[in-house]
Amino acid sequence: MEKITTFIINLEEDRARKEHMQNMLMTMSDMFAYSFVSAVNGRRMTEHEIGGRFDTALAYKRYGRPLNRGEVGCTLSHYQCYEKIAKLPQNYALVLEDDITILGDMKEIANLIPYINRDEPAIIFLSGDYWYYRIRKISGHLQLASVYDAVGAYAYLINSAAAKRILEKNELPACVADHWSLYRRQGIRLYAVYPYMVDANIESFSSSINQAYFGEIRHNMPWKYRIDSYRLSLVKRILLQAGKFVSKIRK
Repeated sequence: MEKITTFIINLEEDRARKEHMQNMLMTMSDMFAYSFVSAVNGRRMTEHEIGGRFDTALAYKRYGRPLNRGEVGCTLSHYQCYEKIAKLPQNYALVLEDDITILGDMKEIANLIPYINRDEPAIIFLSGDYWYYRIRKISGHLQLASVYDAVGAYAYLINSAAAKRILEKNELPACVADHWSLYRRQGIRLYAVYPYMVDANIESFSSSINQAYFGEIRHNMPWKYRIDSYRLSLVKRILLQAGKFVSKIRK
């Protein structure tokens, strides 16, 4: 298997996280060709800078509240990766945030390549916290779930078709980084591995760009977005009750 192009989102001044990632991937140099992408620090952006790069009005309609600077910065950081992936000669890449911990055998990623190296826009989550409607065995103990929605954006494979679709459908970003149900509605297939391989390392790191999601305020949302929000919540509740939710196991 050729090395997987890997983008690691990291604030330039956060050297401890960069060192953490370098140490963790040191023994996997035969698998990943990684580079660091300078994260966008939303807290340092002016209102004018945000307005030129992010559709705050549409984001307000989607969530019924202004997104905080950390949420904006996190989304813009991931969009920087999508811009790079859309131009890659390799048809796919791995996107990692810099506060992860590896739980599983990353060599298993080789079994995922046939499902991401395709023309159909697709994303495969390596993390947990996802709702799914179908799951199938692909090799050994590894399974692949067809995902309805997920939480978190810290470890996922994405192909160039999906990166291009996101950029084409969203002239300016106007969502949180892990609004995966939006991308699914825009025609991107969502998958996830089971058991998951990667988790957020909250024991060692707190959020450096303060991108925590603070939910929706539905009564502020236009009816179209409010109805979409209720529909999404209903389906996720049904999937949860049916046992089709993979939760992260915290210490």
